[in-house]
Amino acid sequence: MSYSRSVMKRGSAVPQTVGERTSQFAVGNYSFAVTIGGYEKEQLRRRNTVVHSRLASAKDALYTDTAPLLVSCGYWDNTIKVHSTDGWKLESSDGGGHRGPIRCLAIGADGGLLVTGGEDCTCRVWVVDFQEMAMAISDGYTQTVLGNYSREDQILAPCHILLGHESAISCVVMSSELGVTISGSIRGKICIHTLRTGEFVRSFSPSANHDVPVTKIVLEEHGRMVIQIGDRRLYTYTVNGTCLCSVDAEEQIHDMKITGEVVVTGGENGHVYIRNLATLKILSGLNLSKHGPIRCVSFTPANLNPLPQFLFIGSDNGMISIVEHGE
Repeated sequence: MSYSRSVMKRGSAVPQTVGERTSQFAVGNYSFAVTIGGYEKEQLRRRNTVVHSRLASAKDALYTDTAPLLVSCGYWDNTIKVHSTDGWKLESSDGGGHRGPIRCLAIGADGGLLVTGGEDCTCRVWVVDFQEMAMAISDGYTQTVLGNYSREDQILAPCHILLGHESAISCVVMSSELGVTISGSIRGKICIHTLRTGEFVRSFSPSANHDVPVTKIVLEEHGRMVIQIGDRRLYTYTVNGTCLCSVDAEEQIHDMKITGEVVVTGGENGHVYIRNLATLKILSGLNLSKHGPIRCVSFTPANLNPLPQFLFIGSDNGMISIVEHGE
């Protein structure tokens, strides 16, 4: 496996570091995702215009006239906000019953389901812009507590309240293919729930030290997940709660992505590492420390082959490094 690199300048603006307040409305934790909404995604599926992909939501705008929606959290009023990318109009603002700041969110590949995690120790499952789905999967408890969300203009409809944590939620992931949502807390506990019914499945703690938070979780389509906790250790688990391996990452990781049998990590030391998913052993590395910590990594969709697959790496000084995968 070989990698070639080219680096391009994103611009002169330097992004603020994670944890700084970039807005007077922010509470210190920011998360966002882009979707065209569940209804429009279902119409695309029925017309067979989109090939299924874990990253399909990023391509959907190519097949529809509907403007994608930007869903974000981290606001002073403890709400999820939805903006249209066509003019950035605020389309919806809803707390969904969260009692406190909403710390994180995740949207699945189907584009219609959203999961949020808050400081009130609960997660919420929402339906995004798909009234029929919201009516089909909403439980009676949520409808009773939060009211009837059957209006035709309702963009965000909370459907399930996920319980099981005793401390604030620090990260969430979800998989539409597996039908699960996985959440981690600041006390090191991980809970797994079913996505469409909101049922509790199991919980476990990677570390015996309950003062160590879960900082990052990534999940792949076959049910394996990579977890980092606050003491910088990395773990590979299955959704059955079985630990496959663990290693010391020796740095705080800011972003991880799984592709095939490898996981790509980027973190505080400015290095990108490609690790074997089953063993977490380092297969290859790239030193970008001259650009500062790695803030994000992303792949072009694998189903675009035979086009080459690229890895995009965002650094703290505003540089984007583009890595081409080669055999």
